[in-house]
Amino acid sequence: MRKQICRWSLIAVIIYAQIFANNCSNCCVEQSGEFEGKILWTRIIFDPVDESDKAGHIVTADSKIFVISQKKIIAFDSEGTSLWNRARWPMTPVVLRNEKIYFTSEEKKSSMQAVSFDNELLLDGFWMPEVIKESYLVLFEPFENGLIAQVQYMPDPNDAQSGFIVYKVQNGSLGMDWEKSFYDQRSKVIPIINLPSGVLVTSNQTSAFVFDINNSKNQTEPVYEYPLPLGEHTIWLSSGNDGHLYWLGKLEDRTIMIETEIYGKKIVEWNSGNAVFEDYALPILPVIVAPEIQYILTKSKLFAIKDGNVLWEINSEENDFSNATALNDNSILVVKNNLLLHYTSEGDKKFELKFDAPIICAPAIDESGQIYVITNNKIHAIQ
Repeated sequence: MRKQICRWSLIAVIIYAQIFANNCSNCCVEQSGEFEGKILWTRIIFDPVDESDKAGHIVTADSKIFVISQKKIIAFDSEGTSLWNRARWPMTPVVLRNEKIYFTSEEKKSSMQAVSFDNELLLDGFWMPEVIKESYLVLFEPFENGLIAQVQYMPDPNDAQSGFIVYKVQNGSLGMDWEKSFYDQRSKVIPIINLPSGVLVTSNQTSAFVFDINNSKNQTEPVYEYPLPLGEHTIWLSSGNDGHLYWLGKLEDRTIMIETEIYGKKIVEWNSGNAVFEDYALPILPVIVAPEIQYILTKSKLFAIKDGNVLWEINSEENDFSNATALNDNSILVVKNNLLLHYTSEGDKKFELKFDAPIICAPAIDESGQIYVITNNKIHAIQ
């Protein structure tokens, strides 16, 4: 059981960092562009190669690209010039907020730091409660003077039981603004914060819990609590700018999604039918919520859905879809092994770009409309 919990927590850290690092709670970014599907430049990330480290995902801001590896933050400019790198605690989230890069100190796992996009240290020694050696930050949401977090932990390495805590803490505070502990439990889904609604949504194995993130009166109980819409079949959670929640899971050979209000009222339910082999009905990302379309990605299928109806779908006979990023024009960039594909909101393929190795991250895009992906030890810029 302990190994299963550790593996789940590690996956949660990786996926959370990838999805939420750029102020994103749904795998959709604010940018779009008229792409040509041509490689502008390719750069080596680790020179010399570091066998103990591996690049994982990319975030962008202010014409800079930040490669997040297992141990470091590595900065480039939009022309591929290497700018700086900074070590951090291995396998912990990195997020961009308030024109700062927030991360966990290399020296102390319970200490949050922040730097400017030019690597100037702006915050140091921010204490993160309950972060211990055997813990995982599965929610990491810094704000101007504090932090909202969820920590999954196992205080005794020999104890198979687990627990987690959610809390809000201010910089320099002697205690937490509010907190809620869940003993001998774990989250069924990666928790999210929906800023338009001002709430944190988390879960245990059976129920969803909604907290008011602006509550500073020693909140100990959620404002809403209800059974998970998909019950034991729940795998993912994401949200839209309208405050709606998207619960995603798998039931036998069907992929299933339920859209709800924050307080749990069902709006739309969708399932894929029984058109896919059971193993390939497993969704590999949360619902990707574009402004007018919801995308669902499994290894074998990409579904475009609106109002509970499938607009179009794309199949992979090789079952090798692995990642995707939606854009604000409702189009989507999809990773298929060593291919990067761009589909319009109508399902028309705009370009297909082949690389010499599998793409290992979600596509990132900067404010100029330039796309970035990672293969092995290389970062590529695409126009």
